Amino acid sequence: ELNAMVHVAGTFTYTPDLGTLLFAGNDQELKVEFVPEDTEKYQPVSKTVLINVLKQDPVITWEQPMDMFFYMGDPQPLTDKQLNATVNIEGELTYIGIVAGATVLSPGKRELQVEFVPVDTDNYNTVTKSVTVHVSESAGYVTDVEGNKYHTVQIGEQVWMAENLKVTKLNDGTELVFNEFTKPTPSYDYTFYYDDERYKDAVGAIYDWKAVESEKLCPSGWHIPSDEEWKILTEFLVKNGYCGAIEYNEEGLPNINKAISSSTWLQLETMDEYAPANTKFTELINKSGFTAVPVLAHTEIIDGDRIMVENTEWWSSTPWAHKHSTNITREIYGWSGFLKERVTDSIGKSSVRCIKD
Repeated sequence: ELNAMVHVAGTFTYTPDLGTLLFAGNDQELKVEFVPEDTEKYQPVSKTVLINVLKQDPVITWEQPMDMFFYMGDPQPLTDKQLNATVNIEGELTYIGIVAGATVLSPGKRELQVEFVPVDTDNYNTVTKSVTVHVSESAGYVTDVEGNKYHTVQIGEQVWMAENLKVTKLNDGTELVFNEFTKPTPSYDYTFYYDDERYKDAVGAIYDWKAVESEKLCPSGWHIPSDEEWKILTEFLVKNGYCGAIEYNEEGLPNINKAISSSTWLQLETMDEYAPANTKFTELINKSGFTAVPVLAHTEIIDGDRIMVENTEWWSSTPWAHKHSTNITREIYGWSGFLKERVTDSIGKSSVRCIKD
């Protein structure tokens, strides 16, 4: 703004000076005085211009909330896990049509809105922001040996946990060893990709094969799904409209990742329109209620760009017949719509979803 020019040498002095923060308002004066070096030929002069300073919009930060569940037997209201908007200046945040601890959302894609009224209304505007939360219909709860509760979802004739296992004991009370995967005792660990407390419960723990093959990791009446049970799940989803326009890729992998994934994956314009991270086809997001959340992340080169890619992997209870000490898992990548069948070494560690007996 302070960019006056003159055709002779001299010194400019501005009022107000460079770096001054102006309050909002129209027709504010900016004045410049010019003193020439050659005062014998030139006189000092001044000039004034007017500037309009508009009010600023405060910045509301409100990250995509974790997906929720609706269970008729125990409806869960909105809490600060979803209602966690913040603003960069002082003022009052009001969630529109929402009472924290009381408002219960029915299943579906629901919009949440917040309004912010600044204390300094002379210089800042009142603003609003909206986010979308996905609410899945839960078939009920199951509780593990430590008292952790998990929502469940019925998909076809199967009933699955809709959350990753986070127990640190076998169901007979035996303690799992923390982060000692080289020892013969069943072990668990945590992924440290997410520091956000919102993800602590949803991400759960990761387990070694020794914990899986104990057959005591899941709550009583539940078990780790076999490879065949994973196939039953995927075939049901494909046959009942949970996939994109292409049902299977050339490798025979089902195009169901978006329909089984939560809305919390990093939003990217990936090569696959049906990938969890892609912003298209939002009607498919977590349509099944399975609510797969990203657990790990790494960088990959995709179309010449290095991007952060999220993924998650679950154990099956089925060893791979062609090689000793390897076992079949399922894996989702944020950039792909196709659920991948993998072979993982027994010394690895993965998430666990349990299925009802």
